Amino acid sequence: MKSNQIAHYSDTMAKGDIAEEQMQKVLSFFGFEYDNRTKDKKYWNLGYDFHTTNKGTTFEVKRSFNVQRKTIVIEEDHNIDPELGILKKGWFYTSKADKLCFMDTNKNKNKIALIFNFDQEFKQYYDNIKSRFKLRKNKPTEWHGFIRNVSTYRIIPLSEIPNNFFVIVGFG
Repeated sequence: MKSNQIAHYSDTMAKGDIAEEQMQKVLSFFGFEYDNRTKDKKYWNLGYDFHTTNKGTTFEVKRSFNVQRKTIVIEEDHNIDPELGILKKGWFYTSKADKLCFMDTNKNKNKIALIFNFDQEFKQYYDNIKSRFKLRKNKPTEWHGFIRNVSTYRIIPLSEIPNNFFVIVGFG
């Protein structure tokens, strides 16, 4: 397999780190005390990155918000094997977070975050509309010398999501 057909896990994680750093700024700005669980493997299976200690709210942070295109990306399947099928569902189905935060990681001075109530109502809404959007596959990912199986995702225009599901937060 050619190197341009493989994503590198470390590159993907570095991009995610930017979104997580931005989320810390948002939480601090609004006066939340929080525990950063992004590097703690015990919390990876719970699917959240931050836990506010003064409110008890959990947040899952994603960098898959494109401000210019006004779209978000939802990962449906995290690990697919060509022969075995789906080995693990994506974060949309596995995260236990209360809030889902899509961060604008572009190099603009002013940033935008979309914060969703990650509740049953939003999940059901997504399940009802998702078939209208193409299911896409990511490139296989190299991780510690091994090639991982691919994941799937859908690109969803914000215009398709009623604004009662999310709030827009600006920060710089």
